[in-house]
Order: sequence, then structure tokens, then C-alpha cells
Amino acid sequence: MILVIDANCVIAALIKNNKSREIIISHKFDLVSPDYLLDEINKYL
Repeated sequence: MILVIDANCVIAALIKNNKSREIIISHKFDLVSPDYLLDEINKYL
């Protein structure tokens, strides 16, 4: 299954061990993101 992930989900997964983190680190899904995802994460971290 392909899932689109945005910066909010990634930042939430970095901050707290939650369902978002489980989904991101599992190999059950193919994750795709916008090109600017890393720029947004760096901006808010």
C-alpha cells in the first residue's frame, strides 16, 4: 500500500512514540512525501 506522508506526521513520530512512528518504521507501506518535506522538518526542529 502506498501512503502519502507530510511533515506533521514525521515530526509527531520524532517527538513521541505513537502510531505514526510505528507506521513510518514498519516495512508494510511504501511512503511517499512532497519534495519539501525535509525543508519543513528542518524548519521546525
